Amino acid sequence: MAGKFKVGELIVYPTKGVGKIVGIERLGEEDFYIIELLEKDIQIKIPVERAGAMGVRRPVSPEKVKKVLSMLKNYRVSKVRNNWNKRQKIYREKLRTGKIEDTAEVFAELYYSSQRKQLSFGEKKLMEQVRSILLQELAVSSGSSVENIEEEFEKIIS
Repeated sequence: MAGKFKVGELIVYPTKGVGKIVGIERLGEEDFYIIELLEKDIQIKIPVERAGAMGVRRPVSPEKVKKVLSMLKNYRVSKVRNNWNKRQKIYREKLRTGKIEDTAEVFAELYYSSQRKQLSFGEKKLMEQVRSILLQELAVSSGSSVENIEEEFEKIIS
């Protein structure tokens, strides 16, 4: 069974959050990572060979956490695109890249847009999902609790 992650290793699944590899299982002709998500009582399976293409990666370094927090602090929304369907598609594409900077940018754009106008139900839901994923990774990467990171996060975006 070849793969870049080992059992017991923490990973970030871009659209789901932080998880732990709890096993590798062969199903038919393919090996699958069995991932237990930390914030939800859910196990998911993803093909070992496609994990990288799906944006699955290791949590970022503590130095990257500082850069992301700084980015959020200094972020300014550019022109808000008018059509929610188009914005949602762009946001989903950014989230699938697996890059924490893209995740932070999606959150920032939604959050700062919410300060200027009322978000739709879909926008609010996506903002909360992205916020949760971001907080999970920042906490794991900095060796802190989600609660501590959330306090720092709130100071930055307020």
